[in-house]
Amino acid sequence: MGGEFRTIEEGAAVISSGYHEDTSNLPPVKTVRISYGGNIGLDYGGGRFSYAIWETDILGFDASDFKKLVLKIRGEKGGEKPNIWLDDGTTRRCVRAKEPPPITTSWQEIRIPLEKFKGVDLSHLEAIQVVFEWEEMSGTIYIPEIYFEKNALNSTSNLTQTEEVVTDSQQLSHTSSNVNCFKNTFYAQNIILYVIGIIGMGIIVFYTANRRRGKNGEN
Repeated sequence: MGGEFRTIEEGAAVISSGYHEDTSNLPPVKTVRISYGGNIGLDYGGGRFSYAIWETDILGFDASDFKKLVLKIRGEKGGEKPNIWLDDGTTRRCVRAKEPPPITTSWQEIRIPLEKFKGVDLSHLEAIQVVFEWEEMSGTIYIPEIYFEKNALNSTSNLTQTEEVVTDSQQLSHTSSNVNCFKNTFYAQNIILYVIGIIGMGIIVFYTANRRRGKNGEN
């Protein structure tokens, strides 16, 4: 599926994000770091509040057969309060930070029933948004994975099936099928440079061999 993530600032809010290797526990976890602050929640009047958004594309993903949106997350200090939004390209709905379990400094998986996003077309989701809004706040959270989950009941046990929508290629702890939404440009650039290097070496070898053949023919 593929997709990118971005940050959006409004008013006096500030936000930044990037890839990060979290070493708070071993082994290290490759995550996305989201840091936010400024004057989030500041009211400029006329409904012009300051807020900050981290957004990842999911490019029309069909989640109609799934039951929950799951975020693996931890906070730098704990108590961070992002609202989680789903966007189908026309309609956006959110689950307020007070509804899921509180974010702590330890890794946890927060499961949000998709039925809470009433009015959103789950068969065509365009984006997941982590939004900091409505009140003064600042901090940092870390997210290595976001995925959709569905529960299948058989005669003997409960089986859980998951579909990854945000993950690092080395952190596939939930397997069925995996759909990356983070486009890791660092790895992509390394692959491109490697291919260019191989092509360049081939051209040099071909050119050198032809020159030697030409010299041998002259002799």
